[in-house]
Amino acid sequence: MGAATQRTTVAGLLRHRDAGSILLRRLLPLAVVVPLAFALALVFLAIAGTADMFSAVFRATIVQLGTPDELRGRVTSINVLVVTGGPRLGDIESALLAALIGPGLTVVIGGLFSSTFLTLLVIPAVYFLVDGVKRRVSRARGAAPATTPEAAATA
Repeated sequence: MGAATQRTTVAGLLRHRDAGSILLRRLLPLAVVVPLAFALALVFLAIAGTADMFSAVFRATIVQLGTPDELRGRVTSINVLVVTGGPRLGDIESALLAALIGPGLTVVIGGLFSSTFLTLLVIPAVYFLVDGVKRRVSRARGAAPATTPEAAATA
């Protein structure tokens, strides 16, 4: 349903560069846990599926554009392996946990785990990667890396 919604709206929305679709894809499935009405749940699922399709297209485009021609086949095959295999492992984990403790608590635990993972591991890792790239670029340009906020603001 989400893919069909995405296909019907893609022409008009391509002009907008809104990163909010990724946020919607993460938040809208929560509305399905406690739906007020079945129709409202279907609307939220359609919006979440649409955002998911946009995210998949953007990720595939980034991989294709950011990979050198001689490595494109290898990188694409690894990307397909991760994109298709990763969620299946998550499905197995969720099914086992839901069988043990119930589906409602499984959703809560999954949300807490993913937000904790994001906060403790992903955000600091991205920060250090970006900081390292900035330092390498400034060294390559021959300038000393900015060590204070004032120096960074003037650079």
